[in-house]
Amino acid sequence: IVGVSDFDNYPEAALDKEKVGGIEINVEKVISLQPDVLFVQQTHADNYGDVITQLEGLGIAVLVVNTEESFEDAYESIKLLAKVTGTSEKGTEMVQNMKDELEAIQEKAKAVTEKKRVWVEVSAPPELYTAGNGTFINETLELIGVENIVASKDGWFTISEEEVVKLNPDVVIITYGEYEEDAPGDALSRPGWQEVAAVKNKQVYEVNGDSVTRPGPRLVMGVEELAK
Repeated sequence: IVGVSDFDNYPEAALDKEKVGGIEINVEKVISLQPDVLFVQQTHADNYGDVITQLEGLGIAVLVVNTEESFEDAYESIKLLAKVTGTSEKGTEMVQNMKDELEAIQEKAKAVTEKKRVWVEVSAPPELYTAGNGTFINETLELIGVENIVASKDGWFTISEEEVVKLNPDVVIITYGEYEEDAPGDALSRPGWQEVAAVKNKQVYEVNGDSVTRPGPRLVMGVEELAK
């Protein structure tokens, strides 16, 4: 691996790699690193086709990885990346380990009799952002036998505080805690939230946002953290 995106922060070794851009690809940097292959997301192919054509013209193979919205999507991407890099055996083993760990967590979750109603908060007020049906977070909540209070809506979206208060979740999960000094404490002291069951019973927690939204091996860690 000669370069990573601006947002790659795991494993620790990724922090020492050359950065080659985020949504926009740093073409000059990619060319200077002379990679055999460049992995990009579907969004890059949709918006920067000319850049990809330019790189391919310089002899750099470009592989477009589909946008992952489920565990199955993540498994397929891992196996694809493994195949292209000549490490298919490792990819297959990684996917199997993820499936085995997931199954073990699901078995434990079966013992839970009281189905909690959960609100997952991806950004703080005033712009509350959350995950509905068709996202990793929603699939995770379904796997561990709890109810996402906004599962009736699709994808990632914003929602008003009034709507969340009205839905009255039993548990509040915060995924941006690393960017705030005391995100759970702030949530517990919000005006107008004092009658929300999760606030009243102090059931407000933060989890590692990357592990519940990024389509890689750490997804299982995210499942376990949410289950706990």
